[in-house]
Amino acid sequence: MTRCSDASGTEPTGPAARLERVLGPPYDGRYGGPPLGTAALAAQVLRHELVPAARGGRMTRRDTAAVLLRAVARRDLLAARAHGAGAAARTGVPGSGTAAVGSADSALRAVLGAVLAGHGGVRPLTSRWTRTAVTGAFADLLAADALVLAAVRGGHLLPGSAAPWTAAADHLAPRLLRRSTGDLLGVLGTGWLRQERRHGAFHRHLRALDTTGAGGTGPPAVPPVAAESALPPGLFIPNGPLPPLNPPRPASGPDPLPAALHAAARQVTRAHPPALRSRLALLATAFAELGRERRDPRREGAQGERYALLASAAACAGVWASAVARPDAGFLAHPAWLLVALDRAAVRLGLGLPDLRPEDPEPLGVLLAEAVTRVRRNHSLDLYAVPLAGHGARAATAAGAGAPARPRRTTPVPPVTPGPPAPAPASAPGPAPLRASGPGGPWTGELLRRMDAEGHALLYGYADDWATPVRTASRAFLAHAAAVALRVGPDVPELSREPGGKPYLRGFPGLELSLSHSGPVLVLGLSRLGRIGADTEATGRPVYGRPVTRDVFTAPERAALRRLPEGERNAAAVGLWTLKEAYGKAWGLGLRLPPGSFGFSVPGAATGSVALLHRPDGVPAAGRGWRFVTHRTPCGWTVSAAVSGAGPARVPGAARDGPGGRAPDVRTATTHIPGSCP
Repeated sequence: MTRCSDASGTEPTGPAARLERVLGPPYDGRYGGPPLGTAALAAQVLRHELVPAARGGRMTRRDTAAVLLRAVARRDLLAARAHGAGAAARTGVPGSGTAAVGSADSALRAVLGAVLAGHGGVRPLTSRWTRTAVTGAFADLLAADALVLAAVRGGHLLPGSAAPWTAAADHLAPRLLRRSTGDLLGVLGTGWLRQERRHGAFHRHLRALDTTGAGGTGPPAVPPVAAESALPPGLFIPNGPLPPLNPPRPASGPDPLPAALHAAARQVTRAHPPALRSRLALLATAFAELGRERRDPRREGAQGERYALLASAAACAGVWASAVARPDAGFLAHPAWLLVALDRAAVRLGLGLPDLRPEDPEPLGVLLAEAVTRVRRNHSLDLYAVPLAGHGARAATAAGAGAPARPRRTTPVPPVTPGPPAPAPASAPGPAPLRASGPGGPWTGELLRRMDAEGHALLYGYADDWATPVRTASRAFLAHAAAVALRVGPDVPELSREPGGKPYLRGFPGLELSLSHSGPVLVLGLSRLGRIGADTEATGRPVYGRPVTRDVFTAPERAALRRLPEGERNAAAVGLWTLKEAYGKAWGLGLRLPPGSFGFSVPGAATGSVALLHRPDGVPAAGRGWRFVTHRTPCGWTVSAAVSGAGPARVPGAARDGPGGRAPDVRTATTHIPGSCP
């Protein structure tokens, strides 16, 4: 295995190392809750360290302040954000970006620790999905940290150029890491709903990233791009020397960051993978084209997100090129992590090459080996690879730390379920899916009303109403519906995809979507509340009784299906199948989230179309942050959706149900949509 990267051979800063020891392990207690007193210690330390010395604080370096904020975020992202919010304007430190890196670091280490410990149900290291998800999350974490590094060091070395990098880091890092951390749910396999220890710590960080990554700062404004420029040699060296701190300055002059891609290309030799040079050239060309592109107020969000992705790729190239020139750089000088990071950026930008392979096994193996080494040595997974406080160790005040020791936790933290905090439960199930019968029409006004009133909507239509073939029709359907929800023209939304295949709208982080089609039926879920998944299938498709259902349905679900009249069993099985697919799609995983690891129950007829999430043994899962609904169209299609942040409807008598209570009544998991076939 390659050795851990350590840019300077020492910990990044004295204050950061002391704070790491004072805060103690990143999780505590049976359910992986944050160490007791984290928020109080954060307030005591950060209120001085995030204030420049010229204003009476202790901040003399922006990178030191970022590392301190990250140490808090490894334990409690929300506490870190409370102090980091607005840090970009006051100090030039991307508080949201660096805090997201710290939280994602803890989430990834928790999952990889569970894999190495061989916890029951967790997919092993030999699993292709484990390797892909872990290395993808690791590469995204390094890419986000590279952009944060450029922003905090650029504030010293290039104060007139760093403001766009800071805005890009605050926008991109929370969203990038929210998505890749969600992919790790599939690594936990059949035990992903467990809440104890490492699993509980992971769920807590995923919940926080889901909450913060769905909102936050908008895309940055795209600055002019320099055709040719030189960058300071110390810009991409973690812990390198810096000139004195100056107040943040607005951007002035062309952006020199594309030069990092050209500098890295000059470092490529015959010993490096041939694809590396082509990736650098591809992204350098895309950066130049963005610089020449006319600024369009309607597309400023999409242009800003493309700029953030390109800036992150350029920062990665700069970190690698600087590491190659240093004999002690270790892992950061290896081209594997850069190649994977650039490939993932190219996929999100919609760029293509014949040999573009984001899941190439050779570089993924290098990244996986490095991540495993760091977790075993208890080092961080960011660019600094710093030693962390040992799990279970007693926290004590280091000499000169200037902060009290963290008290031990005496009460357990209750378990949580992934997803953002839920509002008060709704009093009734949501409305039936809206029929979108082609561009324009009365459905557009109803869609706006539903989005304004409920924050989410489910639509369905038929391919013949939009275009042929189905692939073209689905894109037209998505573009028109998203444009209506965003109140823009249908030519404005830019559809992009994550490396795992989940679609999203570039530049509109506040609107989540999920698209599905089966035969001629198109289904689209839109949400401003958080994650959403939608799925459709022919109600008459033979599902019940097939051997595959033993892996898809839990034992309580199978028992409930057997109790139904024979003529109702298959339709109910299709409804459960589509609910599971919708929930997996909401996480960007589909059936990679093991469908037999969770179940659904509808406790009574009064609940209409609302289902409840259950553990495999039929016990209701904790948390109230999701709504699961199933409907049937007039022409024999089942449509299901999973909506995060909507909360379930009130379920009469639900408190009486649970272990030993009433069995799930799968017949009541559907509502019928009035209307006619096209």
